[in-house]
Amino acid sequence: SGFPERDTAPATRGGSEHGCPAAGVGTIPASWKEVLEVGATKAVTDATFEAEVLKAGKPVLVDYWAEWCAPCKAMAPVLDEVAEEYRDRLRVVKVNVETEPQIARQYSVRSQPTLMLFKNGTVEAQKIGTMSKSQLKAFIELNLD
Repeated sequence: SGFPERDTAPATRGGSEHGCPAAGVGTIPASWKEVLEVGATKAVTDATFEAEVLKAGKPVLVDYWAEWCAPCKAMAPVLDEVAEEYRDRLRVVKVNVETEPQIARQYSVRSQPTLMLFKNGTVEAQKIGTMSKSQLKAFIELNLD
């Protein structure tokens, strides 16, 4: 078929010659499963926000985003890189404002992307809009200690 061989894990339904995971059939590369389970950033919900953010043992950077938001999607790889680099000092989580509107309302989030740095359960700093990796790191460093 011209494509390199990959390690695969069976999908939940049926099988397909082409393996279309988006449709829920065929096979899913094993590496995709690892990304879903281990990613550098973690999605939080209205139900998990208190435990994951407000009661966290270290500072938490919260990314408020939406699926339709192109700048949010552009920031995602930068956030993943920063989450990995700062993993010992900071946690990075994502809140989808469309599926978790209660948190967005509680913190008056009206624009995406909005980043909030929480320390000891309170908002220490906030930034609205996209940032380069160096700008994001400067924002974190300024407010982390």
